[in-house]
This record gives sequence, structure tokens and C-alpha cells, in this order.
Amino acid sequence: MHSLNSYFGRQVIYLCCALIVFLALLYFDYHLFADFITFIYFAGLGALALCLSSAWSIHGNKSWIDTGLFSSAF
Repeated sequence: MHSLNSYFGRQVIYLCCALIVFLALLYFDYHLFADFITFIYFAGLGALALCLSSAWSIHGNKSWIDTGLFSSAF
């Protein structure tokens, strides 16, 4: 029998988590955000521009923005 610490066990856990998220999003009414779609679009474009202009490079990829909360040094 495989333990949950093995590769197979971790994949089973990831599959269960993905199914839970899938079922939660299946019943989520995305029309609630229809009034804010223009703001969401421009916020996404702004995040891309910020990443292009002021992000720092890790392993040759300039795709990391230091937020202070989610940052790590390699």
C-alpha cells in the first residue's frame, strides 16, 4: 500500500484538492464580475506593465514582482 508521503499519495491528494476547487468553481456565478470586467482587464494590463518595467530577474526570467509578502531570494 502506498503512503500519502509517496509520489502516488501526493498525486491523489492533489487530485482531490483539484476536484474540490473544480466543484466549487462549477457552481460559482461568474456573472457577478460582469460590471467590473473593464477594471479587471486594465488591472491585468497594469500588472503586466509593472512586471515588464520594474520586476527583478530570477534564473533569466524577468517575471517576479517583489511584494514583500511573497518574495524569495534564489
